[in-house]
Parts: sequence; structure tokens; C-alpha cells
Amino acid sequence: AENYVQSLSNATFNITVPGDVQITVTLLSTLLTQVEDRKNNGDNATSSTFRQGFVDTVSNLVSANNARAWKQLKPEERAKQGGDLLQIVEDFAVLESGLHQGDVMKEVRRNTTSDNL
Repeated sequence: AENYVQSLSNATFNITVPGDVQITVTLLSTLLTQVEDRKNNGDNATSSTFRQGFVDTVSNLVSANNARAWKQLKPEERAKQGGDLLQIVEDFAVLESGLHQGDVMKEVRRNTTSDNL
């Protein structure tokens, strides 16, 4: 996950295709799930490489460099991707803080999906 998120960080510096926004949000969610699973299996240390790559990727994704790709998304898709990204960032922060783990985190994620709001 560490090397992958670093590569993702580099790839998201200048997104020109709106589909890449969607793919990046999906990949961040997948990577976060992998880190969550590792923590649930006793590996409580998220590497600084992963943390930095995650933060850099999110930062790149919402930077002005990528505004055109976001604007090319349909309004409802833009809202969905933006909401999903915010949820991923929140989940990452909670996971890193150690406030919730395992089933509690899954329940929070399940209860805060856009379908339930």
C-alpha cells in the first residue's frame, strides 16, 4: 500500500480526465480499507510513507491543478465524488487517531454512506 499510494500521489498532480478523479477516490478508499484490515490484524503502525502519500494524493486531488477535471464531471457525480472523498479523509483521520477500530469503523462507514443520508 505504501508504494502504491506514493505512485498515486505522483499521478494525481495534474489530472486532465474526469474519470481519473473517480478512479483516484475509489483507489483511496481501497487503500484505506487495506490499512484498516492490517490494523485489525494487529499491525497498528501506519507508515509515515503511507500517511504522507495519502495526504499528498488528497491535496493533489483538490488542488487548482485538477479543477478542470472536477468541473467536467456531471454535477451529481461531482457531489458524489466530493462527498466520498470527504468521508475517506474523515475515516483516515479516525483510523489514525485510534478512536475507532474494527467493527465500529465499519459501522460508522456503513451508516454514513450517501444512500443513508
